[in-house]
Amino acid sequence: MNSIAEQQRQAYEDIERLEQAIVDMMLQDLTKHRYKLIREQKISELLDEIQSRSKLLSEIEVDESGLRRKESAGIFDKKFD
Repeated sequence: MNSIAEQQRQAYEDIERLEQAIVDMMLQDLTKHRYKLIREQKISELLDEIQSRSKLLSEIEVDESGLRRKESAGIFDKKFD
């Protein structure tokens, strides 16, 4: 199982990758309406994925279970032993 910090890092990386994919799609010069519609659908799917990753990050930040705080304390303790 990945650590909380690793899950956060991965989520931020995923969001950055998804954002870049959207930019790349928007820069495509499409002439046919059909291809534009397909592109818009793909962009919508990528935005949904960004929303999902952002929700995960929000849940990690709230830290209702206290796991993030415990993990951070453990890292801090190891650093100064």
